[in-house]
Amino acid sequence: MKLLKYILIAIVFAATAGEAFGQVKVLSGKVTEMFGATAEPMVGVNVNILNSQNRSLGGTITNMDGIYNLKVPNENNLTIVFSYIGMKTQRIKYNGQTKLNITMKDDTQSINEVVISGKRIERNDMGISSREQSSATQKVNMEDLVAIAPVTSIEDALQGQLGGVDIVLGGGDPGARASIQIRGGSTLNANSEPLIVVDGVPYPAEIDDNTDFSTINNDDLGALLNIESIEVLKDAAATAVWGTKGANGVLVIKTKQGVQGKTRFSFSSKFSAKFEPESIPMLDGNQYSALISDALWNSANYIGLANSTSYLQMLYNSPEIGYQPDWTYFDEYNQNTDWLSEVRRNTQSWENTFSMSGGGERATYRFSLGYLDEGGTTVGTDFSRLNSSLNVRYKFSDKLIFTTQFSFVQSTRNNNYYNVRTEAFRKAPNKSPYYIDDETGNYTSQYFNHNENSTLDPAFDSKKSRYYNPIAMANESVNKTIQRESKMNFNIEYNILNGLTYWGNVNMNIRNTKGRMFLPQVATGLAW
Repeated sequence: MKLLKYILIAIVFAATAGEAFGQVKVLSGKVTEMFGATAEPMVGVNVNILNSQNRSLGGTITNMDGIYNLKVPNENNLTIVFSYIGMKTQRIKYNGQTKLNITMKDDTQSINEVVISGKRIERNDMGISSREQSSATQKVNMEDLVAIAPVTSIEDALQGQLGGVDIVLGGGDPGARASIQIRGGSTLNANSEPLIVVDGVPYPAEIDDNTDFSTINNDDLGALLNIESIEVLKDAAATAVWGTKGANGVLVIKTKQGVQGKTRFSFSSKFSAKFEPESIPMLDGNQYSALISDALWNSANYIGLANSTSYLQMLYNSPEIGYQPDWTYFDEYNQNTDWLSEVRRNTQSWENTFSMSGGGERATYRFSLGYLDEGGTTVGTDFSRLNSSLNVRYKFSDKLIFTTQFSFVQSTRNNNYYNVRTEAFRKAPNKSPYYIDDETGNYTSQYFNHNENSTLDPAFDSKKSRYYNPIAMANESVNKTIQRESKMNFNIEYNILNGLTYWGNVNMNIRNTKGRMFLPQVATGLAW
């Protein structure tokens, strides 16, 4: 009985093993090539088996006699591929064959011509490549940066993009001037602005305080639509290239130029919305009155009531913080005014740019036009800019090249006469910005500017005029600046000898600035 059991197990094992081994098929054959009329075996021919997704399931190579043996898995849609350098690759559908002999054919190709290409090493205007520079450098391509970021000026675009470059904005209003410093200020009382080099032409490091970095064009820092790249030289070693004026660092700016080929048109439109986050929590009117009253009482107790007549008079004789319903301005001093919310707003900016470029073998050109309309988050502030430029480059010969640039920029900036946000933060929240109607208890259209019992004198004092109604100042004051600037630049480049080039540049600049300012009496409450 036990013998019969072993026999049955052996039969089952043999059947199972036979089925398992039967799943693996072997394909064999010989690969040859023809030498005249004789077929010679090929050594080292690659034989691969691919599935329907062109994935290799295994492979082998032929031996000294051109013989190969290849295991074929149990799958459908298989292809046998024979390949060898200098021979045409052959692909044969596998249909269950056990033998497959192949004769390879030559894949001879004739070459009509040989083209040798060289890679141009980009060098700066002093003939130095980036690898040869000993100072720390960093380069930013403005095209990639401006295309995705909601920026309207070069300072906004460079924020956070350059290590060791500090960009300090003069304010949050549209078009506010900024200061650029490379690796911090290098002096206490002298200019620390970097040297600006535009298309190989260095400009003085001494920048006028009236220079507007948001409207300057090609010859200064450039409008965003005209700048191709900005390279920063950070170390003092830059003085070896640009002299002592480069001790504060160098901004090397390359503007966009025309390219050879058919005329190309480009248009982009960018819209962005501005939303301010919530500010720090402020006291309401009742909390503010209680705080001032507690402060006066604590001060009187600290020095003794007998010696604190002035504190007690302010505490009991100041109707602005006391509850006196019969007082004339009782309603105007019992409000909960959020002054900051009254002078700020959500706004948006819109920028449209258009450019066209092209040219032939000798002449290339580029024309660009842009318009920006940017609203400020502070009421009464906005900025608009219209700029255009035309660059023409003509190659008279291999030695003489003439380049000319024309540009025009007009900007209009509206600001508040004084900083209304500073006054909004320190304004008493229990005070009303408008007179209150005694019958309805609602705001009237007349601004409230009660300056009695305050530090303001009836006579005009510029230092004391900062105590104003910020809402009236934001809505009624005028601080408008219109600037028009036209520039023409003519450049001649003549290659005298190999390695010796004459560079001549003539620049003309016409700038017109017109300002209009008005300080309203309804905001200050001053008699003069």
